[in-house]
Amino acid sequence: MTYTKVEEVLQDLGGYAKYQKWLSFALIFPQLPTAMIVLSPIFTGANNVPLLCPDSPGDLTDSCIAAINCTHGSDDFQFVSIVQEWNLVCSKSWVTDTITSFQMSGMMIGAFVSSIFSDMFGRKKCFIVQTFLMGFLGMAPALAVDPWSYTVARFLAGFSVGATFVIYLSHLMEFLIPSWRHICGAFSLFPVGEMLLPLLAYLIGGWRVLTFTLALPALFLLTFYRFVLESPRWLLVRNRPDDAHKVFEKIAAWNSKTAPSLPEIKQLQAFILKQETSSLTGVKAMKVIMKNEKLRKNLAIETFCVVSCAVVFYGVSFNAKNLGGNKYLNVFYMGILDFCASLTTLLFTNNLGRRKTFMLCLFVGTSFMIAVVFLLLLNPHASSTPTAVIALSLGGRFCIAAAWSVLKIIILETSPTNLRATCLGLTVFAGYFGGVLAPQLVILSTISPSLPYIILGVMTATSSILCWFLSEMLEKPLEDTVDCEIKEITVTSNGEK
Repeated sequence: MTYTKVEEVLQDLGGYAKYQKWLSFALIFPQLPTAMIVLSPIFTGANNVPLLCPDSPGDLTDSCIAAINCTHGSDDFQFVSIVQEWNLVCSKSWVTDTITSFQMSGMMIGAFVSSIFSDMFGRKKCFIVQTFLMGFLGMAPALAVDPWSYTVARFLAGFSVGATFVIYLSHLMEFLIPSWRHICGAFSLFPVGEMLLPLLAYLIGGWRVLTFTLALPALFLLTFYRFVLESPRWLLVRNRPDDAHKVFEKIAAWNSKTAPSLPEIKQLQAFILKQETSSLTGVKAMKVIMKNEKLRKNLAIETFCVVSCAVVFYGVSFNAKNLGGNKYLNVFYMGILDFCASLTTLLFTNNLGRRKTFMLCLFVGTSFMIAVVFLLLLNPHASSTPTAVIALSLGGRFCIAAAWSVLKIIILETSPTNLRATCLGLTVFAGYFGGVLAPQLVILSTISPSLPYIILGVMTATSSILCWFLSEMLEKPLEDTVDCEIKEITVTSNGEK
C-alpha cells in the first residue's frame, strides 16, 4: 500500500485506539501541575493574612507597619504566605505581584527555548527534560531564603512550565487522526488543577510545603517515559525511517494491528520530505508575513486579542486574593467556570461562526467589567457588595476564557499551512507577555480599585471591534500557502534531497 500522509498510517493502526488514548492522558496530564504551579502565588503571595509583629521596636519606623494589626511571635505561628515571612507590606507591597511577573517572564522564555529544543532533539527528549524540570524547578521556590532568591526560583518555575501548551500538545497532535485533533484544545486538565489548588492550600497551610507538594504530580509523569514514543513524523523529517518504523510497530502492538512494512515507510518519507519543503520558518517566514498585507493585518489583530485575553484571564486569576470573600472558593469557582468555558465554545462556534462567537464572548465579558467598575466607583472598597464584585469578576473571566478558546481556532484557520506554526508561536509568545503584564494591573488597584477593570474593559472592547476585520472561516477551506517563491526540491524514494 502507498502512504502519502502519516495520518493514513495512523488510521490503519486503529485511529484513536488504545495507544492514542493512553498517550492523550500522558501528554494532557501535565496541564494539572502546570495550573497549580502557575496559580500558586494566589495563596503563597496572599496579603490578607495575619502578620507577625517585628521583634524590634525599631522596625516600626514605617507608619504603615505601625498601623497594621499584628500578632507577636509565637512558637506555633505558621507562615502561609511570603508576605508574612518577609513582611512584604506597605512600601514593599509591590514585591509579590512583581515576583509573579517574573514567573510569567520565565514562561515566555521557557516556551521559546523548549520549542527549539523539541525541533532539534525530538519530542520525546523534550518531554523527559521538560517533565523533570517541571518537577524539580517547581519545588525550587520552597527553598528560598529571601524575596530575591524567591524571585529567581519563581522565574525558574515559570520556565519549567512554559512549554506545556506548546510542546506537549504539539507532540500529542502528531499521533492523532484529524477527527480527534480537537481534543488538544477542547479537553484540558488545567481547570482540574485550578480546583485542586485551593483544596491543597486549605489543607496544607504552610507556603513552603504547599509549593513542594504542587510540583510532585509532574514527577509522576517520569514513570511514563519508556512508553511515550517519539513522533514518527519528526523521525521521518530527520531521515530516520528505521526508527519511525519501530514506532509504528509499537503502536500496532498496542492497538492489535499490523504495522506497515519498512519499504512503505521509506516511500512515505519521500512524500513527507517533499511536503516539508513548502514550510517556511525563521527569518524567511517573518519576511513573508511582513510582505503579505492580509496576513500581516490578521496577525496584528490576533496578537492584540491574545494579549487582551491573557491579561484579563491572568489578571482576574492573580487578583483572586484581593477580591474579598473566601479566596479558596474563588479559585475553585474559577476552575469550574474554565471547564464550562471550553464546552461553551463547542456549542456556538459551528452555529454562529468563529468571529461572531468571539465577539459575543468579548461583548458579554466587557459588560461584566463595566459593571464591576460602576460598583467599585460607588463603593471603592466593595465592603457592602463583595459577593457582587466576585460574581461579576468571575463572570467576566469565564467569557474571556471562552473567547480565548475560540481565538485559538481563528488563529489556526486564518493562518496558511506553511506559516501556521510560526503564526501560532508568535501569538503564544504574545499571550505569555500578557501574563507578564497581568500582575502589574493588580498593583494599580492600590491607586484605584476600579482602575484595573477599566483597562481590562477597554482592551476587551477594542479586541471585539478589531475582530470584525478578520475573515470568517466557518465551512471554508483552509489556505495552504501564501504568495511567495519556494524553490522546488527533488526528493528520491529513499528520502535523499
